[in-house]
Amino acid sequence: MRKRDSVIALGVLAVAAAAVAVAVILTRDSAPQATAQDTTATLATAASPAGCATTTAQLSTDTSTVSPGAEWTFPEDSYVRVRANVVAGCTFSRWAIDYGDGIVFDLHENPARFQLTEDITATAHFTGAPRGHMLGVTAGEGGSVTISPAARDDGTYAPGTVVTLSATADKGYDFGAWTGLPEGATVTAGAAAATTTSGTETSTASFTLSGPVTAAASFRVESTPYNLHTTGTVTAAGSYALLSDPNDLTSTVDWPDTNYPFGLLLHMSDAGNVSRASFYGTVTVADRVDWWWGHECLIRFKVIEVRTDPAGMPARKLFVMEFVGTSYSGCQGQRTSDALQPVEFRWRQPPWLVGSDGIRKTFREPVPGPGRYRVSDDLIVTIPAGMSVRPGSFYEGGWYTVLRDVESDSTLWFDESGNEAGREIVELPSGSSDETETGATTRDVNALFDQIAASVEVE
Repeated sequence: MRKRDSVIALGVLAVAAAAVAVAVILTRDSAPQATAQDTTATLATAASPAGCATTTAQLSTDTSTVSPGAEWTFPEDSYVRVRANVVAGCTFSRWAIDYGDGIVFDLHENPARFQLTEDITATAHFTGAPRGHMLGVTAGEGGSVTISPAARDDGTYAPGTVVTLSATADKGYDFGAWTGLPEGATVTAGAAAATTTSGTETSTASFTLSGPVTAAASFRVESTPYNLHTTGTVTAAGSYALLSDPNDLTSTVDWPDTNYPFGLLLHMSDAGNVSRASFYGTVTVADRVDWWWGHECLIRFKVIEVRTDPAGMPARKLFVMEFVGTSYSGCQGQRTSDALQPVEFRWRQPPWLVGSDGIRKTFREPVPGPGRYRVSDDLIVTIPAGMSVRPGSFYEGGWYTVLRDVESDSTLWFDESGNEAGREIVELPSGSSDETETGATTRDVNALFDQIAASVEVE
């Protein structure tokens, strides 16, 4: 390629470099534009410090909108215009136009206009440093999210940082979905790659920060599909048996809503013939499982013993269970042994489920504060820290929701409109010490009940 003499707006700058003189033209945009030629030249751009700007480049007579980039190809000898789109925290200083062979011109205008006589690198220099972007990440109940790399000391990330979020579900939960990710984020969950993956314990999301981001990961209760209730053999994938006696694999029972221990015998593979051995290996005493048959038709159990896997084939798992409670709303059809049924086992650790609205759903068991709970179909309350309550109900000319403090047996109840209908405070025996005689903590139950009453929401 040949280098041509050019004219600078403030005069002529002659540079001796070998046998060729090179200069840059900063003239009015009305200067003649080079015609299209058979040869082309490449313009590469950069910012220093990195992240201080994005750059655009186009022919100097082009008025169209151009997307930011780092490299362009134009006809050789054409006049081009480069612009630095400066981010907050940085101040433009100069363009350094590098022709190679040590020939560099500094242009102090932005945008800068010059002739592309050959392959050129244009670097925009700045003072200061780019202000960072904030990254807010939250995890719904049932899991956690880690961030890599960590934020800077001021809690921000430099623009252009590639961030990876890793969502990990707690035992008894699956990853649900990401929300708030920027466009172009890469999401991976198990073997799937989509922004709304499900049915896996973990998920990762990677993206480049070009602005503030607020992302969230949600999780859902681990659901194991089974569809065949057997008489105890449990030989087919997706089969299970409820045992009236966990010591006798043939002692089946169809509907164990009783208070004595019984067994749950499961084929290691679920109804989709997917092995659940790894997950079952994480189940421990005090974990819960809900046996779902249709919509809102369930029995809740609590694991009280994890037995050694029964000998022989196929591989099976045996748990000793304790009955917690049932819900018959939504039950329909006839339950039969050795027949396909729409059954799921939903495994989890805490004594509550989380609804699609993010509110915890109570069911027969005490629930701890702090937390926002749905204690009846239409009543939502916030249980304060330092208190666990057992929700219940009774009918006396109308339905009432009652909350019983686990520690003191004090009660608070509400009518169907969410109005407080009464409370009973159980006082400790006179002269007793909370901690030495009853094991209770020193609390003001009335004050805690006041907080609950003030939090009532009616839907």
